[in-house]
Amino acid sequence: MMITLQLNGSAYQVEDGATVADLVASLSLTGKAIAIAINREVLSDSQWSQRRLLSTDAIDIVRAIGGG
Repeated sequence: MMITLQLNGSAYQVEDGATVADLVASLSLTGKAIAIAINREVLSDSQWSQRRLLSTDAIDIVRAIGGG
């Protein structure tokens, strides 16, 4: 079964029971320099495999960009 949540302001479907780590992998962002906020609260990467996604979640993913 799929659930629909908000990802960077747009509707996005994931499997019911999916974790943040599953979402990161599905977006091909594993190992990338990113930050994730769920419902405006930043989530440390150590919590990604434990935090299950809910249909009420609003997720923002930001990629770090180097520069000088």
